[in-house]
Amino acid sequence: MNSVAKQLERTYMTRQRNKLYIACEEYDFTWSSDELRSFREMWRQGLSIREMSMELKRHQNEVAILIIDQSEIGYINPRAGGLFGSTV
Repeated sequence: MNSVAKQLERTYMTRQRNKLYIACEEYDFTWSSDELRSFREMWRQGLSIREMSMELKRHQNEVAILIIDQSEIGYINPRAGGLFGSTV
Protein backbone atom coordinates (compact mmCIF):
# COMPACT_ATOMS: atom_id res chain seq x y z
CA MET A 1 0.00 0.00 0.00
CA ASN A 2 1.37 3.41 -0.90
CA SER A 3 1.90 6.23 1.60
CA VAL A 4 -1.10 8.27 0.39
CA ALA A 5 -3.45 5.34 0.91
CA LYS A 6 -2.00 4.71 4.37
CA GLN A 7 -2.45 8.38 5.30
CA LEU A 8 -6.07 8.31 4.10
CA GLU A 9 -6.73 5.19 6.16
CA ARG A 10 -5.21 6.75 9.28
CA THR A 11 -7.20 9.96 8.79
CA TYR A 12 -10.63 8.72 7.71
CA MET A 13 -10.96 5.05 8.54
CA THR A 14 -10.87 5.45 12.29
CA ARG A 15 -13.31 2.69 13.28
CA GLN A 16 -11.84 -0.76 13.61
CA ARG A 17 -13.79 -3.51 11.84
CA ASN A 18 -13.34 -7.26 11.79
CA LYS A 19 -15.47 -7.79 8.71
CA LEU A 20 -16.57 -5.18 6.21
CA TYR A 21 -20.02 -5.29 4.61
CA ILE A 22 -20.92 -2.84 1.84
CA ALA A 23 -24.67 -2.40 1.56
CA CYS A 24 -26.23 -2.48 -1.92
CA GLU A 25 -22.89 -3.07 -3.60
CA GLU A 26 -24.64 -4.78 -6.53
CA TYR A 27 -26.55 -1.59 -7.45
CA ASP A 28 -25.39 1.29 -9.61
CA PHE A 29 -26.08 4.67 -8.03
CA THR A 30 -24.30 6.70 -10.69
CA TRP A 31 -26.44 8.75 -13.07
CA SER A 32 -25.62 10.68 -16.22
CA SER A 33 -26.97 14.19 -16.72
CA ASP A 34 -29.25 12.85 -19.49
CA GLU A 35 -30.65 10.20 -17.12
CA LEU A 36 -31.25 12.86 -14.45
CA ARG A 37 -33.12 15.06 -16.92
CA SER A 38 -35.25 12.11 -18.05
CA PHE A 39 -35.94 11.07 -14.47
CA ARG A 40 -37.01 14.58 -13.42
CA GLU A 41 -39.32 14.89 -16.41
CA MET A 42 -40.90 11.50 -15.70
CA TRP A 43 -41.34 12.53 -12.04
CA ARG A 44 -43.13 15.72 -13.15
CA GLN A 45 -45.30 13.71 -15.54
CA GLY A 46 -46.41 11.47 -12.67
CA LEU A 47 -44.88 8.16 -13.78
CA SER A 48 -44.64 5.49 -11.10
CA ILE A 49 -41.32 4.21 -9.77
CA ARG A 50 -41.97 0.99 -11.71
CA GLU A 51 -42.54 2.87 -14.96
CA MET A 52 -39.47 5.06 -14.42
CA SER A 53 -37.25 2.08 -13.63
CA MET A 54 -38.43 0.31 -16.78
CA GLU A 55 -37.85 3.41 -18.92
CA LEU A 56 -34.42 4.03 -17.38
CA LYS A 57 -33.56 0.30 -17.49
CA ARG A 58 -32.65 0.42 -13.79
CA HIS A 59 -33.60 -1.58 -10.71
CA GLN A 60 -36.42 0.02 -8.69
CA ASN A 61 -34.09 0.30 -5.69
CA GLU A 62 -31.69 2.45 -7.72
CA VAL A 63 -34.56 4.74 -8.73
CA ALA A 64 -35.84 4.83 -5.13
CA ILE A 65 -32.46 6.07 -3.88
CA LEU A 66 -32.39 8.66 -6.67
CA ILE A 67 -35.86 9.86 -5.59
CA ILE A 68 -34.63 10.28 -2.02
CA ASP A 69 -31.50 12.09 -3.21
CA GLN A 70 -33.26 14.43 -5.61
CA SER A 71 -35.95 15.25 -3.04
CA GLU A 72 -33.43 16.03 -0.29
CA ILE A 73 -31.49 18.45 -2.51
CA GLY A 74 -34.66 20.07 -3.85
CA TYR A 75 -34.62 18.96 -7.50
CA ILE A 76 -38.00 17.25 -7.23
CA ASN A 77 -41.01 18.08 -5.10
CA PRO A 78 -43.50 15.86 -3.29
CA ARG A 79 -46.37 14.84 -5.56
CA ALA A 80 -49.77 13.22 -5.30
CA GLY A 81 -49.27 9.46 -5.27
CA GLY A 82 -45.63 9.73 -4.12
CA LEU A 83 -43.56 6.86 -5.53
CA PHE A 84 -46.63 5.47 -7.25
CA GLY A 85 -47.25 8.66 -9.20
CA SER A 86 -50.53 9.68 -10.73
CA THR A 87 -51.13 6.20 -12.15
CA VAL A 88 -52.48 4.96 -8.78
